[in-house]
Amino acid sequence: FNEMTQRLQSHNEYILESMSNGLLVLDLNGNITTFNRAASLILEIPQEKAIGQPYWVVLSPYPGFLNAIHLAHGKRHHLENKEINLSEESPKFIRLRSAPLLGEDSRELGTEILFTDETQLRKLQTQVKTTEKMATIGELAAGIAHEIRNPLGAMKGFAEILQKKLSKQPEAKEMVADIASEIEILNKIVTNFLVFAKPTSIEAQEVELGETIEGVMPLIEKDAEHKGIKVVFQKSDEVLLKLDVEQFRRALLNLALNAIQASEKKSNVTIGMEGFSRPELVAFLKEKGFSELVPVETEGYWAGVWVLDRGPGIAPENLKKLFTPFFTTKTEGFGLGLSITKKILEALGGSVSVINRPEGGAMFLMILPAFEKKKEEAS
Repeated sequence: FNEMTQRLQSHNEYILESMSNGLLVLDLNGNITTFNRAASLILEIPQEKAIGQPYWVVLSPYPGFLNAIHLAHGKRHHLENKEINLSEESPKFIRLRSAPLLGEDSRELGTEILFTDETQLRKLQTQVKTTEKMATIGELAAGIAHEIRNPLGAMKGFAEILQKKLSKQPEAKEMVADIASEIEILNKIVTNFLVFAKPTSIEAQEVELGETIEGVMPLIEKDAEHKGIKVVFQKSDEVLLKLDVEQFRRALLNLALNAIQASEKKSNVTIGMEGFSRPELVAFLKEKGFSELVPVETEGYWAGVWVLDRGPGIAPENLKKLFTPFFTTKTEGFGLGLSITKKILEALGGSVSVINRPEGGAMFLMILPAFEKKKEEAS
């Protein structure tokens, strides 16, 4: 009987520890009697520091959560689908419900709180809304851009005719040449905007990531030579994934050229890659400071590609604006390169972000869904 009881208790503990929802149980005195693994991960509080302690001590870093538990436990309010933001600095949303813990003869023994981390769901909802909004704006903008290109083409043609007719008037010819040059700049802006505004067409095929990166290295190195910058590619083990090769190369080229332009002469730009399981990816993102890139999917294998420069870094107020269309800190360019890169990554099922490195310079990171290598293939 004792063995059976012990097995049943162990079985219940396995169930509690395997739950994806956080479970917090309080006795009548407000001490925590159950604090499962999910609760520990969501609240970032070790289980051994929670069990047996008063809830107001353990949960003091989260005033909003503390107030909700006070309502549920202290004032016996029944909470249902209550949403709380645990942190204003780094938003983390949880949804919780509460119920009294009842024993024999419906005698109240305490309070149980069940909660779920909905941060990623919030991010996904925001992304969907943004995508829908951008799609509508894109359709409208693409139509306007097409209409602008038509008169630009006519103006360019007239400018060329004028240049020929003014061959004997150098000053007038020079002015017309300036007009033609400005028309060409406008045409490039409209062309780049059309690339950004129209839906990204993806023709994916199974490729090896390292080989794909090596295919674009000559273009990157050619641009780097003009500034005397060395580009180093740190290739890892084989990583297989589905990519539209041309679109991916365009995205990587945009990041690499941006890094080259930001770097000092005779410095290095490093391109790296790695394959990750989801737990490895989450740990990597948190270590590097990219927690906002943690994917919504709970499983899977991922590829990371990063570009490091040794430049002055990015002004803190500009970090969140870098991928905004037409935002640029350069005297040349139209501010669409990075926004196009972001759009390509999202179309490929991935994401991209940037941070300033503690040792100096910036780090751009792309993550993409990949295939997990089978053990026999890896061996």
